Amino acid sequence: KFIAYAGLNDICLIVEKLVLEVFRETEHADVLKMALEPHLNDANDELIEIYKTIKDVRPVGDQNTVHVPKMTNSNNWAISGKLSNTGFPVLGSDPHMDISKIPNIFYESHFIGEDGHKVFGISAAGAPGIVMGRSNHLAFSITFGMLDMSDYFVENIKDMQYERDGSFYPLKERVISIAGKDCYFYETNDGHTIERSVDSIHTAIGTGRYLAAKYALTTEADATVLDLMFSTITAKSVFDVKDTLAINLLGTNYVLADTSGNIAYQQGGNVPIRKTSTGLLPLPAWKSENLWQGYLSRGDYHSVVNPPEGFVATANNHIQDPDKPNVSTFTALSYRVNRIKQLLQSKRKALSRGFQSVPVRHPFPFS
Repeated sequence: KFIAYAGLNDICLIVEKLVLEVFRETEHADVLKMALEPHLNDANDELIEIYKTIKDVRPVGDQNTVHVPKMTNSNNWAISGKLSNTGFPVLGSDPHMDISKIPNIFYESHFIGEDGHKVFGISAAGAPGIVMGRSNHLAFSITFGMLDMSDYFVENIKDMQYERDGSFYPLKERVISIAGKDCYFYETNDGHTIERSVDSIHTAIGTGRYLAAKYALTTEADATVLDLMFSTITAKSVFDVKDTLAINLLGTNYVLADTSGNIAYQQGGNVPIRKTSTGLLPLPAWKSENLWQGYLSRGDYHSVVNPPEGFVATANNHIQDPDKPNVSTFTALSYRVNRIKQLLQSKRKALSRGFQSVPVRHPFPFS
């Protein structure tokens, strides 16, 4: 619920919906495929015709306007002691949240243990820990990593059953009363939630093709949420916590610094293994080869410790190890992170307070 409220992982689904609407409603498929190459290379005529047969597609925006996803950009960075005149690392955390998220999901917290261990930072409402902050030994910050951890599929429904490789299986039905009216929701056994318009959910689903959303919310990954909260609080170095952060439900860029002088970047998420797509095309779910084939392992996510340049920085930009599986399909442009790196490189042996000007006094291009 927190992830959905923050509006983070839904970004990838919104982009998929935009792709679908362009293919369904316009003749500009070739332009879109070129703009998002190589992610739409498999969008052939047969697939586009399938898109045109989908029933009850809920528009991205209202019926008259296509809304491009609004990016709420964040940035974080850390420098090693060799770039500060104190000889210790400095970490900057600058999360940007949409002002429409009221009440705010974050609030300041300060914990003091019986042994004198202190942790200060921000917590998310209802979360038993610190999301971003510092302890006696470790400073830690996150930005949204733009990892593609959700997909749309096209489901073929017949008589309240969904198709897999020529066989049909019964849908799971839930009837919930909302504002005095019964609403019908449907899900497949593999966790695909059928999407229908607000006007249609008051009646049982009919025969036809429908969009269905799939999120990477597995039982195994769900348990990592508490691991994230507690591991950063108790860790005494970046090495104690780095591997733990690699699997999580948020899709994050973690930047870390410790009192021993180490800095690190750790990408983390729960990205599914896709054999027939990079993740930006809704594919027919009745072909089992198109379904998710498990999830990436900890070693598949990018990780850096004490880089030779003496700093790490992220700004929702594309971060991909060329020797590892693809984790992103739609990310922020690189001009912000490039500007941050430029400023960090120029501030040799600066005071900690001098780095406060990085996100504030030097406006980024195009912002």
